[in-house]
This record gives sequence, structure tokens and C-alpha cells, in this order.
Amino acid sequence: MQGLGLRGEPLVSGITSNLGGMSVSSYAVNYAASMDQSSAGPGATDMTNHVVSVAKECPNTVFVLGGYSQGASVTATLGSGGTIPENLAPARRMDPSTA
Repeated sequence: MQGLGLRGEPLVSGITSNLGGMSVSSYAVNYAASMDQSSAGPGATDMTNHVVSVAKECPNTVFVLGGYSQGASVTATLGSGGTIPENLAPARRMDPSTA
């Protein structure tokens, strides 16, 4: 399934409704899902490129990164360090097993 998926749409909707009046946008990470989760690396690269690009254009942007199933693997790969520049990384990352 392309786009935000069955879990992504309600997540974005919930964030939007809880941040009334604030600008909220979403981005569907571009990666070819596979049965063995091997596409997490390319997905994390796409997510990283998007975050860096948006942050460059609008440095005060706050990001909420998430994913379900293979999307969670993509997000965990990105959040494990080394892919997001230090100046964009949050001071405290959530543990993916409890997030």
C-alpha cells in the first residue's frame, strides 16, 4: 500500500486535530516494502533526505516521525543515529519498543 497507509492516515488526522490552528503536513516515505524488512535502509535514506530538506527550508519545523510495521523499521533505522545531522536530532529519542 502506498501513501500513509492504514495507520498513517489516522495518526496524521489525530495530530492535526490536537494541534488546532497549527500547520501540519505529512510525507509518505518512498520505499518498496518487502517481506523481510530489507527496505528499511532505503526508506530511512528517503526519510532523512526529506527531513533535512524541510529543515533547511524552514528551520523552526518540528518533526513527528512514525511508522507501523515496516514503517517502524524505517523510523527506527533513522532514529538509531548517524542518519540525521546532529543539529536536527532530538535531545531525547523515544525507545521504539515503547513509542
